[in-house]
Amino acid sequence: MDSVKYMGQLAKALEQSRLQVNPYFRISEELAKTTRAMWEPYRNALRLQNAALRSFKIQTFDLSDIVKSCQWNQSIAQLLKAQTESWRMLVEPISRMQKELSATMRALTEGGIAWNKGIRDIISPAISKALAAHRTDFALRIVEPFRVFTQFSEKTKRLIEECSSDVAISALESSVSLASAELLSATDTIRSIAGEPADDEPLMEGAVGGLNLPDVQQQELLSLGRMLDSNDVVDLVEHSQAATSTLLVRMVQQLIGQCNEASLIATGTEVFKTTTRFFTAGTDLVWVVPAELARFAHFVDCLYFMFYEGSGECNRLLATKGGVLQDEECRFVWCVKFLRSKWLRHDPNHGNENKIRKSWEDVGTQLKWLGLGHLPVKEGDFRFLHRCLLEEAKNFLQCLLDRITSSNREL
Repeated sequence: MDSVKYMGQLAKALEQSRLQVNPYFRISEELAKTTRAMWEPYRNALRLQNAALRSFKIQTFDLSDIVKSCQWNQSIAQLLKAQTESWRMLVEPISRMQKELSATMRALTEGGIAWNKGIRDIISPAISKALAAHRTDFALRIVEPFRVFTQFSEKTKRLIEECSSDVAISALESSVSLASAELLSATDTIRSIAGEPADDEPLMEGAVGGLNLPDVQQQELLSLGRMLDSNDVVDLVEHSQAATSTLLVRMVQQLIGQCNEASLIATGTEVFKTTTRFFTAGTDLVWVVPAELARFAHFVDCLYFMFYEGSGECNRLLATKGGVLQDEECRFVWCVKFLRSKWLRHDPNHGNENKIRKSWEDVGTQLKWLGLGHLPVKEGDFRFLHRCLLEEAKNFLQCLLDRITSSNREL
């Protein structure tokens, strides 16, 4: 047999085997196009900056103007100063690096540019508004993904310096490039769907164990055991279940924005109101990858505050309350509400024997609706539910958007 033909057949067989082992790795052509459409503008912007790498100046990380505006609040000022210094230390040695480290140079520079652009163009105005309203807690939560990204980049740089495997180094570099694009796209989407919170309610609690998306993606890319191209975003997303789920999160967030815009045209009011919890839930939703019960509960909290509480406890959704949906069309929202209030934030074992049995039967019904026939105990179970709930959220929002635009046409 011709060796080229044989190698082609072998590669195809390995690919089919890989997809059978983990169906999450399958990425449709439609999803590939969506990936390019969503992330390529950010990747292109980063690449344009890298074309001028030789003239890249450390002064790019001079945030003295922003720090000065926050000077009266030492918590924010010190946090921004610390992150600025971290990025100076990360980027300063780039000009002295050898040619063979060009991919690492590119990845770290992309990270620095993404962090700097996000702070200046997206985060800074939100911080100023939060501080003006004396909401230091809110301002700190807005900055949290950037703090996590800075720590992740510092850790990855150390791993690259200690690593002798070209394959592992390419995965580490790619994980920074992927997280850089996600940092820009996620914060840009949040800015487009969430204005200044209209309430002064307490924040939702932070994720137990912190925001873990960059670390999970890095482990998934390292586990592949092959050379990766940090510029091929579709390939990176295809080989990271966490990145694919994050893409779904962004689709959900964009649909929320579209539903609100369509509702403003049709009725003059938004369906989903920007509250403090809505804003922080939308931020955390991107960066939390649930692999155990605690993080899964936080993920469901995010969905609850965005969809159930954000819609006025469904009052702006249901046709009986002036919305456009029937009760059965809100099945996803009812599922989220039940999982949170009857299981994740409530002890089903509370009450008499019959009540306890009924509570667990009801939990089982919700899990079966999502496609899981047993109580989640393993990482794969929680990742499966994570993906299913995001798919259901996307389908629900598409239905809502169709109903809103249809009713508007009838008028």
